[in-house]
This record gives sequence, C-alpha cells and structure tokens, in this order.
Amino acid sequence: MAPFKRINFNGRDDNSAETGYFDTFFSSGKRSSQRARDVVKLVPTQITGGNATLTPGSGKHYNIFTSSGSLVLQQVGPGQSIEYLVIGGGGAGAAGDGIYAGGGGGAGGFRTGTMPVSEGNSTIPVVIGSGGSGDSSSGSASSFGPISAAGGGGGGPGTSAAADGGSGGGGGGNADGGSGNNPPVSPVQGYDGGNGSGGGGGGGGGGGAGSHGMNYNGSPGVDYGGGHGGVGLAAFSGTTEIPPSYGTAGPPGNPPSGSAQAGRWFAGGGGAGTWNPSYGNPDGTGIGGGYIGPDGTLAGPAPDPVSVPGQGGHPYSGGGRGAYGTSGTATNGTTNTGGGGGGGGDPGHPGHGSGGSGIVIVRYPRAMVGL
Repeated sequence: MAPFKRINFNGRDDNSAETGYFDTFFSSGKRSSQRARDVVKLVPTQITGGNATLTPGSGKHYNIFTSSGSLVLQQVGPGQSIEYLVIGGGGAGAAGDGIYAGGGGGAGGFRTGTMPVSEGNSTIPVVIGSGGSGDSSSGSASSFGPISAAGGGGGGPGTSAAADGGSGGGGGGNADGGSGNNPPVSPVQGYDGGNGSGGGGGGGGGGGAGSHGMNYNGSPGVDYGGGHGGVGLAAFSGTTEIPPSYGTAGPPGNPPSGSAQAGRWFAGGGGAGTWNPSYGNPDGTGIGGGYIGPDGTLAGPAPDPVSVPGQGGHPYSGGGRGAYGTSGTATNGTTNTGGGGGGGGDPGHPGHGSGGSGIVIVRYPRAMVGL
C-alpha cells in the first residue's frame, strides 16, 4: 500500500511544486498575514441589537432601540462609520399649585451625528432614558456609547423655577422657564423653556429640540393661554423611511394650516396649563411641540407662535398638551419620543402629564452588512 499523502486544499498533493492557499495561510511570514486579512474580508460585517430593524429600499439599514441594550458589531472593516440619533427622556409637566397654573415639561436632548466604529469586533452600550413621571420631575439621559442626550427639565409649579435639562422646563404661572442645552454641547441639544404669565393665569411651554418654549400669551386670539411647547426636530433631516410607529407627525408647514412637514419628529416640549377661561381659550392652550417660526420654519432664537385654529392638542414631536381650567386634563409626552409632559391648569382638575421616554436609532449603508 502506498504511503499516505497530505492533500493540499487546492487539490494538489504534497509533492507538487505549487503551494496550496491554506498551506500559505498557515505558514509564517508576511504572506501569511496578508492571506489572513483576505480571509477576514470574505466574512461580511454583522451588526445586531435593538428592538427592531428596518431595511427600506434607500440603501440604509436601521437598528432601533426603545429599551436599553447593546449594538454588537462583528468583522467590521477599516474606515467604517454609522449614523446615530439619541433622544433623552422628556421632563414631566407641573400641576397647578392652588394659585398658579403649571409649566410644560422640557423635551429630552436631541443628539445626532456620525460615529466612526472600530475595526474588527466591538460592542456599543445603549441606554434609553425614562421620562419624568412625578410632578415637575425631570427626565433621564439616553446614551449611545460616549454620546449622551440629557433628560428634559421638569415644568415649574406655581412660583418655582422650572428645571434645566436637554431642553428646559416651562415656568409655572409666576416663574421663569429652565435653561436648555444643559449640559452644553454643540450643536445644541435643546432650548429654554418659556416663562409663566407673572399673574398666575398660565405657565410657559417646555423647550424643544427645535425652539424655545412659548411664554404665556395674554393677548386674546387663537394662541391666548398657556405657552405652547417648543417644536422638536425630524430624524435624519426628515427621511421618510422611519415608519409611523416611531416618533410623531411633524408640525404644520407653510402655510401653518397645511399638511405636516416630512419625516418622523421627536423631542417636542410640553404645552403649559391655563388656569381658567379668564386667562385663555381651548384652542390656544399649551399645544405640545407646536411653537415654531412664522412661516413653518424652525429654530430662530425668538420664533413667533403658531396660529392654527382647530388644531390645538396635536402631539407634534411628542409633546403633551397642557390642561385648560377644569375642562381638560394635561396629557403625557408620547412614549419613545422624548416629548415633555403637559402642564396642569386648575388644581381641582387632574394634575400634570408625564414625559415620554427616549429612543436611540442607528443607521448605516446596507452594503456595509452585505445586504
């Protein structure tokens, strides 16, 4: 019987003058190292984690986190990066305190950008911040690795100052709003809350990711009453790929009575409460996430209020609605939007709205994972 011969993976026997691929792979020296890199490149990158994944037809893949977890990356090639959206938990609104209406809760911080990822294998921790639940309580921060979006500030009760946060809470009926973008980052993660009336009739709206909360408006008209919450922002510059189960519809476009602006919106401030009909009207009271520029544009330092008859109470960008006297109840910020909760009105009616929890959305090219 002939002696056993080792067969190379290229099908040639051991006496061949040509060296097989895996012989070279396992040999020492520079050529072996290069072959190892070639083999790794044959294994596609894998990215897992989140409560849902989306693969729309645009060339992007999404991992969506509505609860804490980890993004796990395997076999990542050199020079790769991913996009992220991180929203902190929204602050709760404040209940009326027996004399003054309550301010709206500030939205959770809004952080978005691009992050380089390590070559090879890595894990990025994800924390989803909770919304504030107790009267005037602030939300908690969400994070994606080193990127942190602060919780929104709680609304101010009566004569107490509102809390600072990702966006500041709205002031109570006789107090100022809290500061946004706290702690400070660039670009800003949110804006200041609005101020209360000074006479107790209505609170200020919570700040949003796109503008500051509206001060109490004492001029009769459609916006008469507790301040609207500051508008939020659309995810990834208004992409239409995110389904309606995440975020909310955007605020009205131009003109304000027109259809909603594109995309799914997050981090709107909570609307403030109005004490009673002597200080506002139902359509004007504390619309969540409804305070934008005069032409449907966003985020000036002092935008004008929106005037949208009959559209009061829409939860734009996830912000809750403020209560109106004894005829309405403050509503909660929408879950997983970072929206602020609505402020309370007359204390004889149920109190404040809780803030909405945060969310983290990650996206990257489908080709990166071989899709």
